[in-house]
Amino acid sequence: MQRWKRRTKIALISIYLLMGLLICVEYQKKDALSSIPITENVREAAFQIPIMKYKQFCIRPNVLSNTITDFDRIALILHTSADYLDEKLADQVENWKAPVSLSIYLERPEIEFSCLRAFLKELATNRPAIIEHLRVHFVYAQDKDGDCGISDFHPKENEVNCVKKNEKKSVEATASYPVNVIRNIARMFSETKYIVIADYEHMFSDKFEADVRKVAEKALEINPKQLLVYRIFEVNETSTRVPKNRNELTDMLAKKEAIVFHAAYYGHAHAIDGLEKWLQENSTFGISQIVMKYDRFNWEPQFVSLATIPLHDEHFPYQIRDNTCLRWELCRAGYQFSLLSSHFMYHHGIKVFASDKQVFAKAVQKENGKRFWTALKLFNQRMDRLYPETKKQCPTPNA
Repeated sequence: MQRWKRRTKIALISIYLLMGLLICVEYQKKDALSSIPITENVREAAFQIPIMKYKQFCIRPNVLSNTITDFDRIALILHTSADYLDEKLADQVENWKAPVSLSIYLERPEIEFSCLRAFLKELATNRPAIIEHLRVHFVYAQDKDGDCGISDFHPKENEVNCVKKNEKKSVEATASYPVNVIRNIARMFSETKYIVIADYEHMFSDKFEADVRKVAEKALEINPKQLLVYRIFEVNETSTRVPKNRNELTDMLAKKEAIVFHAAYYGHAHAIDGLEKWLQENSTFGISQIVMKYDRFNWEPQFVSLATIPLHDEHFPYQIRDNTCLRWELCRAGYQFSLLSSHFMYHHGIKVFASDKQVFAKAVQKENGKRFWTALKLFNQRMDRLYPETKKQCPTPNA
């Protein structure tokens, strides 16, 4: 076991060193902000740490940094944009109860930088889990001169919500969101052996991290190329409860208070066979007896894995297979998809096909269509170069 831990740590260090070759570090010594830290244990990192350049982006890592770190835990990897961030973040961190690495994209860094820091400080003051578990990284585009500097703007104490959330973002601005760059940066600055890459507002069954970590310690030592897949569901917004365990989930499914994730919108992406059998299994936690094959290009299973899995392909544009593409590569790389018993994820709200949000999403996809087909061509070329032996073992990627 100790030998395996050493080998895994060496592998992780090697990956981070390779990432470091891609990141140009520019030290910009600035005075620390005059604000008082939330507690003595919270590290006020902004303006006191190096600014990192990654491709055409600037990174301010660990603007807020957690006080509890443990290599052998599962880190929740999250991404969002500054205009989308709200108090739900604290709910998600409290639900996870383990390390969380969040990257936030700042479209208007001169305005959003200080406002977001003020918002996070206030949130951490009232919600201790933020201090214990969350680390936050700001990401924004370099200016036309390739500079990452931000004017030293200080909002008033009561201006913690100065990001205008009621402004409707244009299709073009939404389409330009560098989703996989943001995902990958959150991974680069996480510090755990295991990860789960999720989306904002994804919530998990009780004791998910603690139980699944025990499964991962055994299963991923035997087969490091194993992905621990979990089922995902949606909860009706009118429901007065959430499913904390499989028994409660079973009852909510029967009463139409919950459905399989996106079943009313795009069911093929998240459907997993054997739901009734899975609901009736006796095991409290572990790996289900259901063996799965990645056999359709539009399947997007969610999973826990080692932190050493490939990064998301950053060529794929927002809302067109930007998350599915990682599953395509994992199939080509020979990873095994194993279904977890008992534990699951849920999301508040049921996504439907003809809503205003989906009409807007279709417009974003149309805007990004050309970028997608270019990304897909480059992806297929890279897969055939890296994994020629598995070309016929995996479905052909498509839109």
